[in-house]
Amino acid sequence: MSKLTNYILGPRILQKFTPGTAEDEIYEENSLEALGERMMMFGRGFRHFCTVISPILFSMAYNRGWFAPSCMTKFVQYAVIYYSFAYTCRTIGRVCNGDYRTFANLLIEVTESKEPSPAAERELRKYDYEIFMAPVAFTATPRDDKKVVAVDETEFEDYGPLWTTIRDPLCAAVVHTFGRRMLYPGATSIFKTLLQGPLCQGRKNLVIENGGKRNVIITEDGNRIDTMFVDNRNPSKRFGAKLVITSEGNAGYYEVGIMNNGPISRGYSVLGWNHPGFGQSSGLPYPDQEMNAMDAVMQFATKKLGFKESDIILYGWSIGGYASTWAAANYDVGSVVLDATFDDVVPLAISKMPSPISFVVHYALRTHLNLQISKQLAMYKGPVRLIRRTHDEIMITNESGTDVEQLASNRANQLLLDLIDARHPGLLRNENDRGLVRMWLSLNAISRISQSSENIGELKRYAIYSGLNDKQRSSLIRYFCDKYLVDYDAGHNVPLPAEYFNPPTA
Repeated sequence: MSKLTNYILGPRILQKFTPGTAEDEIYEENSLEALGERMMMFGRGFRHFCTVISPILFSMAYNRGWFAPSCMTKFVQYAVIYYSFAYTCRTIGRVCNGDYRTFANLLIEVTESKEPSPAAERELRKYDYEIFMAPVAFTATPRDDKKVVAVDETEFEDYGPLWTTIRDPLCAAVVHTFGRRMLYPGATSIFKTLLQGPLCQGRKNLVIENGGKRNVIITEDGNRIDTMFVDNRNPSKRFGAKLVITSEGNAGYYEVGIMNNGPISRGYSVLGWNHPGFGQSSGLPYPDQEMNAMDAVMQFATKKLGFKESDIILYGWSIGGYASTWAAANYDVGSVVLDATFDDVVPLAISKMPSPISFVVHYALRTHLNLQISKQLAMYKGPVRLIRRTHDEIMITNESGTDVEQLASNRANQLLLDLIDARHPGLLRNENDRGLVRMWLSLNAISRISQSSENIGELKRYAIYSGLNDKQRSSLIRYFCDKYLVDYDAGHNVPLPAEYFNPPTA
């Protein structure tokens, strides 16, 4: 890569700092560089906006004759002039900026040299920049033995030959235009633009205050995943030998997300990553790309960072529970912590959409965004902790109900039921037994303590539950509820206090 190519197409520098120190340096764009960047940022935003409204835009273009050769030629001319001016301004600005010239030389040396000097690598880490040209720390190895949850075709109702004919193209259009953006708003350009300042500050804090190291890893499908590793493997850190891999929510980023709360403050080593399409990770957050990203993160943790699978704790918040449970199903990790997550995206999404189109939502999600966390969690046999938010406004299906009714509709309830069913088949025989779980879920902490059984003794060792009487069965059900789930009296987006982050050991 030549210097000129780097000036024209190279990454934007976002900020500059010295890792591991409180020293602060400022990178200043000159006026031409800033003008070019703003123009391209506007162009990206306009393109994404047009994608979202593409069905409407296509209809307008057809009715107004915009597809005529003369109109199309004008559109292309305007676009070429606009971007030519933007690239010219930015390139001249970068050439005239001594700091960018230094950065460009360092980037070329580190990425193109077979053995870059440690000094050059240290200097390059002082720059916080777009990662599409950053040196790659690890490339994942493709795997053929991945466990996945298959789509059950029998759950789709037959609405006649017309629906069967149009459902695939219709649902594909719905998902690829606005459906995915509704489910993963963090991958939209407007979110990333609005949060650019906090994300930069978050990376700076992780690097300077916690000694974090940013790494770019490549997935088997070619996406670049932005990661941050905080290494606490030293004698002064009680839990430093354990690695917590965090998976953020549908509008979360590692820079401002859950890795900054409990795991770091309690002294764990932590590896955060951004979903495909989030922050500066490339790709889009479809299930296959999510799985490949999580697989690359796990391979990076074990093969490059040197952690054993048994020393890894998977910590997923909200929709991040999907990636965490997929990794749990495919790797023999130490434990799993799921905070404010759900069992299955379909019932949750249907409750938020108009009922007449529920069958469209169902088919679209199952075939394109099939997030079945319960079924993935059932493949994992190690320690699990579920954290339910008692005032969660996102994970409920009864938004208009009373506080009691809303809590009863929290999808974490079904996740607990599914977990007990998977771990202890035969314990929940019928709806009465499931009712005991729901009753326990409706109680506050004091009431649960008053109902707890101290002398369950040998009951915990039962592998077959047919010999239990009703009292023994109810005691065991309450015991497993208490073992797997804890309540946090807060809403969906409230940061989890450090004292609530207690990964299970059994």
